[in-house]
Amino acid sequence: MEVDRALAEGARNPAAADRLVARIADPHHFLWSPYLDAFARENPRRAFDAAAQGLQGPRTRQRDELWRMLGDATTEATLPETLALIDGLRGEGARLEALSAVERIARRGLPTAGFEPIIDLPRTILAEYAARGVEPDSRADATRLREALNTLRGNPVAWNADTLALVKGLADRVDSDLARFVQKTAEKMEAGLQAEDSGWQPER
Repeated sequence: MEVDRALAEGARNPAAADRLVARIADPHHFLWSPYLDAFARENPRRAFDAAAQGLQGPRTRQRDELWRMLGDATTEATLPETLALIDGLRGEGARLEALSAVERIARRGLPTAGFEPIIDLPRTILAEYAARGVEPDSRADATRLREALNTLRGNPVAWNADTLALVKGLADRVDSDLARFVQKTAEKMEAGLQAEDSGWQPER
C-alpha cells in the first residue's frame, strides 16, 4: 500500500504512473481507495485509462473501486469516453455498478446529460416490482431488488421523490429482513433529499 501511495502521489511523473498502471492491471492486486483518489487527482488521463482498461479486464473483485476512480478521473474532455464505455455495458449488474462513476462525476459538478439510463436504472427496477403488486417471488428476485436498493443507498445522483415513493411502497410487501433494508434505504434517501431542499449538504 505504501508503494502504491508513493506512486500515486508522484503520478505526474510518467515512470511512476507506468508502474502504478501495471499494478492496477493485476487482477489480484489490492486496490486501496486513497491511492486511487490520489492517482485520479495527480494524473487524471492515465488514471482514466487504467480504470477503463481494468474494467474491461479479468478483475472480478473490487470493480467498484475502478468505477469510482473512473468517475474521479473523468474530465469534460473525457466525458464522451465515459459515456461510451457505460453505454457499451451488457447486463444489469454491470450497469448498476457503473452508477458509482456517474455519482462521482455529478459530485464534482460535471454534467450528467446522456447518463440518464444508468441514473434511472434502480428506479426502473423498483417500478417493475411495484407494478407486479406482489412481493419478490424468488431468491433471485430478492437479490436483484436488494442490489438495486444497495446501489441507490450509495449514489444520491439517483435520488428523487418518485424513487423514494417507490422504495417506501415496497416496505410492506417484502419479508422482514428485506423490509428492514428497504426502510433504512428510505430513511437515508429522505434525509438526503430534505437536506438538499434546505440547501444544506451533508458530508458524504
